[in-house]
Amino acid sequence: MKDFLSTKVDTKPTVMIFGSRSIKEIPQIAIASLNKIIELGFNVIIGDATGVDAAVQRYLRLRDYKNVTVYYATFAGVGSPRNSSGFKTVGVPGNYSQRDAEMRLIAEYKYGLAIWDGVSRGTKASIEVMKCCKVITVK
Repeated sequence: MKDFLSTKVDTKPTVMIFGSRSIKEIPQIAIASLNKIIELGFNVIIGDATGVDAAVQRYLRLRDYKNVTVYYATFAGVGSPRNSSGFKTVGVPGNYSQRDAEMRLIAEYKYGLAIWDGVSRGTKASIEVMKCCKVITVK
């Protein structure tokens, strides 16, 4: 049995990146934030939806950033990730709201980067509960 004291613990903060499905391209200001996250070596958790999730995944893959985990809803155990860009995936039992709640728990409600269209209720709900969330609104 491995001694827990010899287990390496990842001490890098985790940031939850999320946003609206209507946004297909990452705005320049958000790219600057993503570059800072990469520079600091944060762990990134993100969903598997179209829009912001897929665009950010593509960007992180282009930058060859590896500290990324994609969360997806399994629904009745039959769901699979829609977009993962080859990153590690984690299935969460339930629907998208339950997946988002699980991601917020993993991020300890501390750090979030939201790229929001100003309309999406799901994005707004996550913004409202994060302790520290940079919100980039795209109209």
